[in-house]
Amino acid sequence: MASSLRERLVAFRAAYYRIRIVRGLLLAAVLSGLVFALFSLTEGLFWWTVPVRSLLWGVWVLGTALLLGWGVVYPLLQYGFRLRGYLSDEEAARWIGRRLPEVQDKLLNALQLSQQDPHENAALTLAIEERMRRLAVIPWEVTLPKADVRRYALYLLLVVGGIALLWVGSPSFFRAGALRFLKPRQAFARPLPYQLAIEGLKPFYKKGEPLFLRFVLQGDRLPKDLFASTDKGPLPLTQEAAYRYVLQVGALQEDFLLRVETPEGLLREIFVRVLQPPTVTKLAIACSYPPYTRLKPDTLFQPTIRVLKGTQLNISLQVAETGRAYQVSGEKGIWRALGEGRWVAHMTALESGIYPVVVWDSLFRDSLFLRVEVYPDAYPSVQLFSDWLNPDSWMQGIRLRLMDDYGFSRAVLWYRVVEGLAPGRTQESYRAYSLAIGGDATQERSFTLDWKQMGVQPGEKVEYYVEAWDNDAISGPKSSRSILYTLEPQNDEARQRVFASLQDSVIQELQKLSRQLQNLLSQSDLSSVSRKATQLSERFRELRSELRSLARLAEEQQLYTPELLEQMRRLQQLLEEMQPQKPEQLLSEMQQISPADSVRLDQWRQELEKAFREWQEKLERWEALLPAYRFDRQLEELMTRLSEMAERQARMADLPDSLQRTAATQALQQRLKEETEQLRRQVDSLQKSASGILRDSMGQAKGHLQEAIQSMQEALQRMQSGEGSPQESQKNAAQSLEKALNSIDEGHQQAQGAEEAEEYEALRLLLKGILTLSFRQEALRSKAQENRSLSSVLEAVFSEQGVLRRDYQQVRDSLYALAHRSPVIEEAILDLLRDMDRYFQGLSVQDPVLLIRRQQYILQGFNRLANLLTELLAQLEANQQNRQQAGGACQRSFRVRRKGAQGKPSPSASQQSPSQAGQRSSGRPKEGNKPSLEQLQRQLNEALERALSPNPGAENPGGLSPEERARLSAQQELIRLRLQERLRNNPGDAAQLQSLLEEMQKAEKELLGGQITRERLFRQQQILTRLLDYERSQRERELSPERESRTAQQFFQRTVGVYPQPQVSPSSASSAPPVWLYRPLYQQLIEKYLRSYE
Repeated sequence: MASSLRERLVAFRAAYYRIRIVRGLLLAAVLSGLVFALFSLTEGLFWWTVPVRSLLWGVWVLGTALLLGWGVVYPLLQYGFRLRGYLSDEEAARWIGRRLPEVQDKLLNALQLSQQDPHENAALTLAIEERMRRLAVIPWEVTLPKADVRRYALYLLLVVGGIALLWVGSPSFFRAGALRFLKPRQAFARPLPYQLAIEGLKPFYKKGEPLFLRFVLQGDRLPKDLFASTDKGPLPLTQEAAYRYVLQVGALQEDFLLRVETPEGLLREIFVRVLQPPTVTKLAIACSYPPYTRLKPDTLFQPTIRVLKGTQLNISLQVAETGRAYQVSGEKGIWRALGEGRWVAHMTALESGIYPVVVWDSLFRDSLFLRVEVYPDAYPSVQLFSDWLNPDSWMQGIRLRLMDDYGFSRAVLWYRVVEGLAPGRTQESYRAYSLAIGGDATQERSFTLDWKQMGVQPGEKVEYYVEAWDNDAISGPKSSRSILYTLEPQNDEARQRVFASLQDSVIQELQKLSRQLQNLLSQSDLSSVSRKATQLSERFRELRSELRSLARLAEEQQLYTPELLEQMRRLQQLLEEMQPQKPEQLLSEMQQISPADSVRLDQWRQELEKAFREWQEKLERWEALLPAYRFDRQLEELMTRLSEMAERQARMADLPDSLQRTAATQALQQRLKEETEQLRRQVDSLQKSASGILRDSMGQAKGHLQEAIQSMQEALQRMQSGEGSPQESQKNAAQSLEKALNSIDEGHQQAQGAEEAEEYEALRLLLKGILTLSFRQEALRSKAQENRSLSSVLEAVFSEQGVLRRDYQQVRDSLYALAHRSPVIEEAILDLLRDMDRYFQGLSVQDPVLLIRRQQYILQGFNRLANLLTELLAQLEANQQNRQQAGGACQRSFRVRRKGAQGKPSPSASQQSPSQAGQRSSGRPKEGNKPSLEQLQRQLNEALERALSPNPGAENPGGLSPEERARLSAQQELIRLRLQERLRNNPGDAAQLQSLLEEMQKAEKELLGGQITRERLFRQQQILTRLLDYERSQRERELSPERESRTAQQFFQRTVGVYPQPQVSPSSASSAPPVWLYRPLYQQLIEKYLRSYE
């Protein structure tokens, strides 16, 4: 019983200490909560400083710790280690006895009695057991202090409820105070009368992403300014309004703390988090080209690539590691990870497109766009050239130039007979002839075609072309064809017809350009049409270059007689002497003139208008000479056709009777008859434009052609009827054709001789008139010089000078009229006439010195003009003597002249044409047979024009070879050295020539280096213009009064009377009066001088 009593006391003691510990916890919580609420209220009310808040927080924490130590920790220690005050069994008995009246000391006495030996006193034992039974039924647990626990728990609920009410009901007072109280070491400022709202703030940012925040202030009273800063320094804030600010930061690289402050203090701290996204740091694309290209593999490192179709692409990416798991995916190919951030994929480039490659993880997504441009294997280029043709063996040499990206597989020559010699020979479909070629990408091969072995008979018309296939193994071989060639026996008539068509097309374009130039000159302000003028200048040079090429072709192939070729050269010379680049140069100089400089602008406008007028006048003269040239060309084409038809008719007459009856021969005779009728109509059309002797000759030719038609008709009737031989009629037709040819040829030559005689006589009369004017001008100059101080005499001289000017106008108009009718008048004469007009306009009686100087200019101009006409007459006389030495103009038949022309080599570019030989230099001694500087420079510019306008079928399409560039550079150097030699002889020209020499030296380097551009050609044209201006200034210097010159009488003694009369037959002499008619006074003066000096 005693043991059970003690076990019950042990359980009581454990329950006691448990209740005591719970009570201590509740008491500590209640007191701590009350203190926390009190201190939070004071913090919310007084906004303690850091030291005061730290002290209060320390008191609160220390008090809470003491309460926990007294109410929880100490009872635990006391219970475990039986410390002082430990509740023993006796103390527990006393605790229970004091609180239970029915127990009182009974439990304590029972404990004391239980300590005695029960064997010593049995009665005592029985008493103890009896007492134990009584105590066992009494509930001791009711004495435990459970009421305190319930009371403290209620207090705790009240405290927690009060704190919760304050927390919810007073967020700006109690809650804010409590939060500040829990942060004792952090400084807090009192709440401001405004708030800050932040727009655009993200939880995190991607590395490299810009930061854009908008701060909005809200409140009754706003601060004057707002600042933003980090640990590294201030940040720029842009104020949009009084309450709104914007912060923009570039690429973010790391985390940072953003502080927003006002002049009153810190307003907000913001932590900006920057994360590294998975980014592609390196891209490599290994390209494996198709095997047929034989190209080596290549590696590209940019996302935009251009590859051949069928190229295998091995794409490799290097991704920056971020510590987060990521993936790589794309539309094309399967991406595989190789470790350490490397990913690879494979694809075949078959079509162009944009292929995104996405690198993504849980936070970010980055895209890389691969732009793949797939280009197909280009079509090959096939160029076919005909090198030679042997009509006797009917063999032809062709040259094949093949160009492709990667090579060829095969080539075939396709051909067919278009016109056969016998019925059934014409073929509709092409036949194939294989050509042996290699697989190289660029190759040039020559082949010899034996047309006889290929089934084509001599004389048959054949069409052929070459088709070649490349070695494209992806899309299949692609083929290209050369241009279609036609092989047929060519005659002079066909070549002339093609040449005339080409030349007329270019001439029409030039005439259209002339009309555009006239419209341009009708503008009131020429300075506003610079772009149009530049276009006209460039177009004119292109057309002139085309006509130059055609003229060179006509000379090389000798398509016409020497007389017509000479006429063609003279017309081309007129075009070469035009300077379309001069207005273009003046327009480019306009930018250097200040708008305020009105005097210089007026001078510039006058020079510009003068340059345009000169260009227009020369074009008008060229157009005026065109009809005569075209008529002569048509007449010669007619005679060529007549000659060939006569030969064909003669060959047909030699055929045996067995062949005369065939259908093919009859068809040929019928065709020849139709062509003769067409010729007769053509002669009738040309006769309407002819005059004089030529008109009568063409009338005779029409009669002969009619006889030829009748003879051909008789021959056809005999062929069809079979009665008699048609050969006699065919011979008569051939003879009639020959007579028609001879009639036209003789009439044409006689008309040309008469025209030359008329021009010669007109030039002689004009020369006499110019000499007469020179005499009169010399007398007026002497009179003015002797009486320069007498105004009355000067006025009389000025009046007589006006009369002389009117007389000079007649000579001038006559020369202009002759220049528009005949190309023998050179541009140098017309340029001198323009200078003379300017000299006459500068006469003034107010300034005697200027009057005498201008009179000297005019006198020198007359002498210069007479000198030029002298050389021109000498040239005409030499041409006439050459024809007479060759047997007479009328004695040489058309065939003889054509064969003679075809037997001569074409004149080279270094030889002077007759028109060039007749030009007189600017008063300087000629340098042997050397071409002039202007000619050399013009030839150089022509070569550059041809280089910039290549012919696709030429031998070197696309430019000049290194040897040609070196030759042109050497030619430019030769011009510069000869100009330097002139400068050494005339040091006074240094200011005019120094910059020109420097430009030439610069041109030499660019030509040698191959820098041939449109700008270079424009500067070459400027060099030519400056050379011509220099020659012009030299000519004007020779006419200056400072230079000593011959008198008119001395010049007259040297020139007049030395020219023989033109030897023309009386029938060919023109009965028309000369171009220029003299007044009786002029005639008397010239006769007087003739008698005095003979």
